[in-house]
Amino acid sequence: MKKNLLLIVSMLIAIGVSAANWTVTVSTQNNIRFVDAKTGETVGETTEVGRTLTFEIVADTPNEAENMALNQCQGACSTGYYKTIQENVSYKGKLCNKQCNTVPYSARAVLSNKTAY
Repeated sequence: MKKNLLLIVSMLIAIGVSAANWTVTVSTQNNIRFVDAKTGETVGETTEVGRTLTFEIVADTPNEAENMALNQCQGACSTGYYKTIQENVSYKGKLCNKQCNTVPYSARAVLSNKTAY
């Protein structure tokens, strides 16, 4: 009886303290394309380093925290489409519009020293 009670108490404690606070750093990348201002044809494409964003996430594991942060960033950081960020840029001898699409591409979770609720 005593062993069963100890086992039940141990299981309840393990269930109650599973969540932790994670600080997740998400890196984004800018997909850039240059579109001919006259014809609308794509002249070239490249990528460049975007922003680095930090999220505070409550989760059971670092993998879960990273996935949650990537999903959160997908809505907050991604444009989902190319938008013109600069007009009349010279690229490969042509007058182009520079367009950008920002996407998250990596996440890294570190256990935070803050208390999870």
